[in-house]
Amino acid sequence: MNETVFGVRGEGKTWYLIDKIKSSPLPCIVIDTLRDPKDNYDKYAIRIYEPMILKFDMFKIVYTPETPVDFAAFCYHCARMRNYRLIIDEVDFWSSNKKVPKELLNLYRYSRHYHIDIYASCRNPYEIHRQLRGNTNTFVIYRLTEEGYLKYFEFFRKGIMSEIRSLPLHKNIRLDI
Repeated sequence: MNETVFGVRGEGKTWYLIDKIKSSPLPCIVIDTLRDPKDNYDKYAIRIYEPMILKFDMFKIVYTPETPVDFAAFCYHCARMRNYRLIIDEVDFWSSNKKVPKELLNLYRYSRHYHIDIYASCRNPYEIHRQLRGNTNTFVIYRLTEEGYLKYFEFFRKGIMSEIRSLPLHKNIRLDI
């Protein structure tokens, strides 16, 4: 299963992902893109600094790639493992609407075959590549205000724009595709 979480800053995207780590019966790999300033992920996972030590069984680990090359190499290693959750905070940092690393795209495309659940966060639907959005099973939407972003979700369910606008702080809507 692939889920992408959307919302503006401070709405609860990171805490949603942390709940996925805490509730996971599977090992977790967390890509903490911008290194959460409060090190929230470090409370629930073991931080590693070298992606080569990805031999784990029931550990929950967190890694912050420094460059796009580091990120691609990390995704390459992730594709060699099976049965885990991959959590990518701020996936738009690595994938724009114009490009996506082939290693990340392959993880999304073949996650079912790899037995990987991917959970990613992003601020709006247009900041990540259309192929990643297209390989997502569920959108979790926190409060968004930009009209263009709201219209993207309206395509999937009529009337959702007003539902999103009226969401209270830290509440979300699940949109199964």
